[in-house]
Amino acid sequence: MSDNIATPPATVLPKSAYETFLVLCGAAFLLVAAVIFAYGRYGSVLADGLDEACAEAAFLSGQRLEALGNNDQAIRRYRQALEGRFSDPERRHMCGRAIGDLLVRENRFTEAVEAYTQLPVEAFSAAGAYTGYVTALWREGRFTEAGQLGNTWLKKAQEAQDTTQQAWACDALMRICEQTGRLEEALAHGMRAVELQPASSVRLDLARLFQRLGRSQEAREQVEQLLSVSQDTQILDAARKLLPTIS
Repeated sequence: MSDNIATPPATVLPKSAYETFLVLCGAAFLLVAAVIFAYGRYGSVLADGLDEACAEAAFLSGQRLEALGNNDQAIRRYRQALEGRFSDPERRHMCGRAIGDLLVRENRFTEAVEAYTQLPVEAFSAAGAYTGYVTALWREGRFTEAGQLGNTWLKKAQEAQDTTQQAWACDALMRICEQTGRLEEALAHGMRAVELQPASSVRLDLARLFQRLGRSQEAREQVEQLLSVSQDTQILDAARKLLPTIS
Protein backbone atom coordinates (compact mmCIF):
# COMPACT_ATOMS: atom_id res chain seq x y z
CA MET A 1 0.00 0.00 0.00
CA SER A 2 1.42 3.36 -0.90
CA ASP A 3 2.06 5.86 1.92
CA ASN A 4 1.39 8.74 -0.41
CA ILE A 5 -2.06 10.31 0.10
CA ALA A 6 -3.36 12.36 -2.73
CA THR A 7 -3.97 16.01 -1.73
CA PRO A 8 -7.13 17.51 -3.18
CA PRO A 9 -6.55 20.57 -5.29
CA ALA A 10 -7.13 23.96 -3.57
CA THR A 11 -10.41 25.62 -4.33
CA VAL A 12 -9.88 28.81 -6.21
CA LEU A 13 -12.70 31.35 -5.99
CA PRO A 14 -13.57 33.14 -9.17
CA LYS A 15 -12.34 36.71 -9.27
CA SER A 16 -15.93 37.95 -9.50
CA ALA A 17 -16.87 36.21 -6.22
CA TYR A 18 -13.91 37.78 -4.42
CA GLU A 19 -14.87 41.22 -5.66
CA THR A 20 -18.48 40.66 -4.55
CA PHE A 21 -17.25 39.73 -1.08
CA LEU A 22 -15.20 42.92 -0.85
CA VAL A 23 -18.18 44.98 -1.99
CA LEU A 24 -20.44 43.39 0.66
CA CYS A 25 -17.86 44.01 3.39
CA GLY A 26 -17.55 47.61 2.32
CA ALA A 27 -21.31 48.07 2.30
CA ALA A 28 -21.61 46.53 5.77
CA PHE A 29 -18.92 48.86 7.05
CA LEU A 30 -20.65 51.88 5.58
CA LEU A 31 -23.99 50.76 7.09
CA VAL A 32 -22.46 50.40 10.56
CA ALA A 33 -20.79 53.77 10.21
CA ALA A 34 -24.10 55.34 9.13
CA VAL A 35 -25.93 53.81 12.11
CA ILE A 36 -23.25 55.07 14.51
CA PHE A 37 -23.42 58.54 12.98
CA ALA A 38 -27.22 58.62 13.05
CA TYR A 39 -27.37 57.48 16.66
CA GLY A 40 -24.77 60.03 17.66
CA ARG A 41 -26.76 62.77 16.00
CA TYR A 42 -30.34 61.60 16.52
CA GLY A 43 -29.99 59.04 19.31
CA SER A 44 -31.69 61.18 21.93
CA VAL A 45 -34.63 61.78 19.59
CA LEU A 46 -34.98 58.08 18.89
CA ALA A 47 -34.69 57.23 22.59
CA ASP A 48 -37.27 59.85 23.51
CA GLY A 49 -39.69 58.44 20.94
CA LEU A 50 -39.26 54.95 22.31
CA ASP A 51 -39.65 56.27 25.86
CA GLU A 52 -42.89 58.02 24.93
CA ALA A 53 -44.24 54.91 23.25
CA CYS A 54 -43.50 52.81 26.35
CA ALA A 55 -45.11 55.38 28.67
CA GLU A 56 -48.23 55.55 26.50
CA ALA A 57 -48.47 51.76 26.28
CA ALA A 58 -48.20 51.43 30.08
CA PHE A 59 -50.83 54.16 30.55
CA LEU A 60 -53.30 52.48 28.19
CA SER A 61 -52.64 49.14 29.88
CA GLY A 62 -53.43 50.77 33.22
CA GLN A 63 -56.73 52.09 31.89
CA ARG A 64 -57.72 48.64 30.62
CA LEU A 65 -56.86 47.03 33.95
CA GLU A 66 -58.79 49.74 35.81
CA ALA A 67 -61.84 49.12 33.62
CA LEU A 68 -61.60 45.43 34.54
CA GLY A 69 -61.51 46.31 38.25
CA ASN A 70 -57.92 45.14 38.72
CA ASN A 71 -56.88 48.20 40.70
CA ASP A 72 -53.56 46.93 42.07
CA GLN A 73 -52.26 45.99 38.62
CA ALA A 74 -53.59 49.24 37.19
CA ILE A 75 -51.68 51.25 39.80
CA ARG A 76 -48.49 49.36 38.89
CA ARG A 77 -48.95 50.12 35.19
CA TYR A 78 -49.65 53.79 35.85
CA ARG A 79 -46.51 54.02 37.96
CA GLN A 80 -44.51 52.40 35.17
CA ALA A 81 -45.95 54.97 32.79
CA LEU A 82 -44.79 57.82 35.04
CA GLU A 83 -41.24 56.50 34.81
CA GLY A 84 -41.35 57.24 31.09
CA ARG A 85 -41.84 60.40 29.10
CA PHE A 86 -45.15 61.88 27.93
CA SER A 87 -45.24 64.34 25.05
CA ASP A 88 -48.42 65.86 26.52
CA PRO A 89 -48.08 67.08 30.15
CA GLU A 90 -51.82 66.59 30.73
CA ARG A 91 -51.37 62.92 29.92
CA ARG A 92 -48.85 62.68 32.76
CA HIS A 93 -51.25 64.54 35.07
CA MET A 94 -54.06 62.13 34.18
CA CYS A 95 -51.80 59.22 35.00
CA GLY A 96 -50.79 60.68 38.38
CA ARG A 97 -54.39 61.49 39.33
CA ALA A 98 -55.48 58.00 38.33
CA ILE A 99 -53.02 56.53 40.83
CA GLY A 100 -54.36 58.73 43.62
CA ASP A 101 -58.00 58.03 42.72
CA LEU A 102 -57.46 54.27 42.69
CA LEU A 103 -55.69 54.40 46.04
CA VAL A 104 -58.70 56.28 47.46
CA ARG A 105 -61.00 53.54 46.15
CA GLU A 106 -58.81 51.01 47.91
CA ASN A 107 -59.03 53.06 51.17
CA ARG A 108 -55.24 53.59 51.06
CA PHE A 109 -55.58 57.24 51.97
CA THR A 110 -52.03 57.91 53.18
CA GLU A 111 -50.61 56.61 49.91
CA ALA A 112 -53.23 58.55 47.98
CA VAL A 113 -52.28 61.85 49.61
CA GLU A 114 -48.62 61.15 48.84
CA ALA A 115 -49.48 60.43 45.20
CA TYR A 116 -51.50 63.63 44.84
CA THR A 117 -48.87 65.82 46.50
CA GLN A 118 -46.30 64.70 43.95
CA LEU A 119 -48.35 66.34 41.20
CA PRO A 120 -47.94 69.99 40.20
CA VAL A 121 -50.70 72.54 40.72
CA GLU A 122 -51.50 72.42 37.00
CA ALA A 123 -52.66 68.83 37.40
CA PHE A 124 -55.71 70.14 39.29
CA SER A 125 -56.91 72.76 36.85
CA ALA A 126 -60.36 71.14 36.47
CA ALA A 127 -62.89 71.04 39.31
CA GLY A 128 -63.33 67.27 39.10
CA ALA A 129 -59.63 66.69 39.73
CA TYR A 130 -60.09 67.50 43.43
CA THR A 131 -62.60 64.81 44.34
CA GLY A 132 -60.15 62.11 45.39
CA TYR A 133 -57.59 64.52 46.83
CA VAL A 134 -60.08 66.21 49.19
CA THR A 135 -61.54 62.84 50.18
CA ALA A 136 -58.11 61.41 50.99
CA LEU A 137 -57.15 64.43 53.13
CA TRP A 138 -60.48 64.34 54.94
CA ARG A 139 -60.28 60.61 55.62
CA GLU A 140 -56.72 61.07 56.88
CA GLY A 141 -57.97 63.62 59.41
CA ARG A 142 -56.13 66.48 57.73
CA PHE A 143 -59.18 68.71 57.96
CA THR A 144 -57.51 72.10 57.47
CA GLU A 145 -55.92 71.07 54.19
CA ALA A 146 -59.08 69.25 53.12
CA GLY A 147 -61.16 72.37 53.81
CA GLN A 148 -58.81 74.62 51.87
CA LEU A 149 -58.78 72.35 48.85
CA GLY A 150 -62.52 71.80 49.19
CA ASN A 151 -63.12 75.52 48.88
CA THR A 152 -60.82 75.64 45.83
CA TRP A 153 -62.78 72.75 44.36
CA LEU A 154 -66.08 74.55 44.96
CA LYS A 155 -64.78 77.80 43.45
CA LYS A 156 -63.57 76.05 40.29
CA ALA A 157 -66.89 74.20 39.99
CA GLN A 158 -68.77 77.50 40.30
CA GLU A 159 -66.58 79.13 37.65
CA ALA A 160 -67.24 76.18 35.34
CA GLN A 161 -70.98 76.28 36.22
CA ASP A 162 -70.74 72.57 36.93
CA THR A 163 -73.63 71.85 39.30
CA THR A 164 -72.64 68.24 39.89
CA GLN A 165 -69.14 69.19 41.04
CA GLN A 166 -70.58 72.02 43.12
CA ALA A 167 -72.88 69.57 44.90
CA TRP A 168 -70.05 67.10 45.53
CA ALA A 169 -67.77 69.83 46.82
CA CYS A 170 -70.52 71.09 49.16
CA ASP A 171 -71.09 67.55 50.39
CA ALA A 172 -67.39 67.14 51.19
CA LEU A 173 -67.26 70.53 52.91
CA MET A 174 -70.34 69.64 54.97
CA ARG A 175 -68.60 66.52 56.28
CA ILE A 176 -65.35 68.36 56.96
CA CYS A 177 -67.08 71.19 58.81
CA GLU A 178 -69.19 68.77 60.84
CA GLN A 179 -66.14 66.80 61.96
CA THR A 180 -64.40 69.98 63.06
CA GLY A 181 -67.43 71.17 65.05
CA ARG A 182 -68.51 73.94 62.67
CA LEU A 183 -72.06 72.73 62.51
CA GLU A 184 -73.72 75.86 61.12
CA GLU A 185 -71.20 75.96 58.25
CA ALA A 186 -71.79 72.29 57.68
CA LEU A 187 -75.53 72.93 57.55
CA ALA A 188 -75.12 75.69 54.97
CA HIS A 189 -73.01 73.47 52.72
CA GLY A 190 -75.47 70.61 53.07
CA MET A 191 -78.45 72.80 52.19
CA ARG A 192 -76.66 74.04 49.09
CA ALA A 193 -75.79 70.47 48.07
CA VAL A 194 -79.40 69.26 48.21
CA GLU A 195 -80.57 72.40 46.45
CA LEU A 196 -78.30 71.45 43.55
CA GLN A 197 -79.15 67.73 43.68
CA PRO A 198 -82.56 67.22 45.36
CA ALA A 199 -82.56 63.42 44.99
CA SER A 200 -79.05 62.97 46.35
CA SER A 201 -78.30 60.78 49.38
CA VAL A 202 -76.72 63.91 50.90
CA ARG A 203 -80.22 64.60 52.27
CA LEU A 204 -79.73 61.67 54.65
CA ASP A 205 -76.55 63.21 56.05
CA LEU A 206 -78.26 66.58 56.23
CA ALA A 207 -81.17 65.02 58.14
CA ARG A 208 -78.75 63.47 60.63
CA LEU A 209 -77.08 66.84 61.05
CA PHE A 210 -80.42 68.54 61.74
CA GLN A 211 -81.17 65.82 64.27
CA ARG A 212 -77.78 66.39 65.92
CA LEU A 213 -78.69 70.08 66.24
CA GLY A 214 -82.00 69.12 67.89
CA ARG A 215 -84.03 70.22 64.87
CA SER A 216 -86.04 67.04 64.45
CA GLN A 217 -88.83 68.52 62.36
CA GLU A 218 -86.38 69.76 59.73
CA ALA A 219 -84.61 66.41 59.83
CA ARG A 220 -87.89 64.64 59.17
CA GLU A 221 -88.72 67.03 56.32
CA GLN A 222 -85.44 66.23 54.59
CA VAL A 223 -86.12 62.50 54.70
CA GLU A 224 -89.70 62.93 53.52
CA GLN A 225 -88.59 65.11 50.62
CA LEU A 226 -86.03 62.49 49.65
CA LEU A 227 -88.70 59.79 49.69
CA SER A 228 -90.82 61.89 47.34
CA VAL A 229 -88.12 62.68 44.74
CA SER A 230 -85.65 59.80 44.73
CA GLN A 231 -85.98 56.77 42.47
CA ASP A 232 -82.89 55.03 43.74
CA THR A 233 -83.83 51.85 45.59
CA GLN A 234 -80.88 51.90 47.96
CA ILE A 235 -81.42 55.55 48.87
CA LEU A 236 -85.12 54.95 49.43
CA ASP A 237 -84.42 51.96 51.69
CA ALA A 238 -81.94 54.00 53.73
CA ALA A 239 -84.46 56.85 54.03
CA ARG A 240 -87.21 54.51 55.23
CA LYS A 241 -84.89 53.09 57.88
CA LEU A 242 -83.82 56.53 59.07
CA LEU A 243 -87.27 58.09 59.30
CA PRO A 244 -88.50 56.13 62.41
CA THR A 245 -85.32 57.04 64.33
CA ILE A 246 -86.04 60.77 64.11
CA SER A 247 -87.83 62.05 67.19
